[in-house]
Amino acid sequence: MVPCRRTLSGETGFACRAGRCETIDGSELAKVFPAESDLLGERLPMQAEQPMLPSEDEEFEQEILAHRKFSLEEAIGRMGGDLLKGVSPVTGKRQAELVIEHYLRKHLSDAEGALQIVLLRRVRESEILLKGFEQPFDALSRILESLLDSGERLRRFVGQVDAEWGRLYSERPYFELKGRPPHSQDPYTFDSVRRQLARLLADLGGSAS
Repeated sequence: MVPCRRTLSGETGFACRAGRCETIDGSELAKVFPAESDLLGERLPMQAEQPMLPSEDEEFEQEILAHRKFSLEEAIGRMGGDLLKGVSPVTGKRQAELVIEHYLRKHLSDAEGALQIVLLRRVRESEILLKGFEQPFDALSRILESLLDSGERLRRFVGQVDAEWGRLYSERPYFELKGRPPHSQDPYTFDSVRRQLARLLADLGGSAS
């Protein structure tokens, strides 16, 4: 019989006999293996947990939240070389659109999907991005500010999101009428969309009105 380190408690231990592990009392183990009796009740020291180091993506996002501006080239480089892998050579504006799309997929909470589609469409069609694609996150912030600064502009935007939702799900959209409470099943109310855009703008380091 040889001692086994599979310890159950301070009173009971394991010993191996003929290739098998058998449970024996601590007193019996102490008699058979006095030199090993101090193993009873011991716990092997646990290795200290190594601190988790932030990934490159997390570091990049922290720098975005610290209000640092990134050029298009740096944004693409910091968000990973896979962003444009397999993509034919594209214009700087298209590259900026891909950077913003990547960011929205990670930071815009939109289970239904219509808000992201309509917001990306607005980004692509925006003069702000056309003239400022070299700073994609700054352009996105300015586009969000333009929506949040005007109640009527935001209301039309929400109507476009409602219509997109109807197309996606072949359902009649719940258009919210000004001065009336929203439908209880409306996934995109004026207030809910405004909160989403304001949160996204805050994450980018802007300030919603």
